[in-house]
Amino acid sequence: METLRKFKAGSLSILLTTDVASRGLDIPSVRLVVNYDLPLQPNTYIHRVGRTARLGKKGSSISFITQNDIESVHRVEALTKKQMKSIGEINDKLIKHDLLTVETNKSVAAVLFSETELGKQSRKEKQQRMEKFKWKGDDRRREKEKQQGQQQQQENKEDKSGIQTDFNPNMKLT
Repeated sequence: METLRKFKAGSLSILLTTDVASRGLDIPSVRLVVNYDLPLQPNTYIHRVGRTARLGKKGSSISFITQNDIESVHRVEALTKKQMKSIGEINDKLIKHDLLTVETNKSVAAVLFSETELGKQSRKEKQQRMEKFKWKGDDRRREKEKQQGQQQQQENKEDKSGIQTDFNPNMKLT
């Protein structure tokens, strides 16, 4: 609910949701709905994209469609009495090129950020958090090993009849 509040307030510009958000939420600032998966039911589609046209405002929707969605598209078009416009097919080569560009830019940005004072401070804070976590983990591991060792010692002291002995195989007899 905190994320929804931030989106409504405008401090978040993108909200990723399931169909739960397609009904009953009044978010007047929504201008675009992207359907990654086209719903099977045309009414669900209408409710989803209807998030953009609140109180007479105009909005847009984009739907990713495969050959498997053609029947659903026809049902939506029949119900809305409007034809969906194609904005083109996805070119795999362009996507791979764009993805490579994005990954390269992310790497360059990470290097540039790490060289700034904020980046150095961020890295130092991360290391401190890791040390804190590592220390707690080591303590838990040591405590568990200690308990297992004590349990093993206790089991070694008891023979099958349940009688406790102090037998030590390293003890010398005189």
